[in-house]
Amino acid sequence: MLSIDLLVLHPREDDYAAEHPGPQDALLSIEVADATADYDREAKIPAYARAGIAEAWLLDLSADCLEAYREPSPAGYRLLRKALPGETVSPLACPDVILALDDIIR
Repeated sequence: MLSIDLLVLHPREDDYAAEHPGPQDALLSIEVADATADYDREAKIPAYARAGIAEAWLLDLSADCLEAYREPSPAGYRLLRKALPGETVSPLACPDVILALDDIIR
């Protein structure tokens, strides 16, 4: 079983008290990695795509970058965007939220 560092879910009236969230409830999964970046990239991110999670981010602290994976498919995510220091990112589910990578990686 894979663990996710952070999972952003669709809001629900019961706050998921009645049942655990499934992949269909996930808006964004976020992995924060230093020494585990290769494992997260090669094992966890593809598993999220196979599960149908709409978007996954890998915050690679060792490389000072954020990898945003989008368009899940059984073969993995179809789109990858790398954000580097000085750039910004926005989650698909909340495009009005603009995050500066410089504020995330310090």
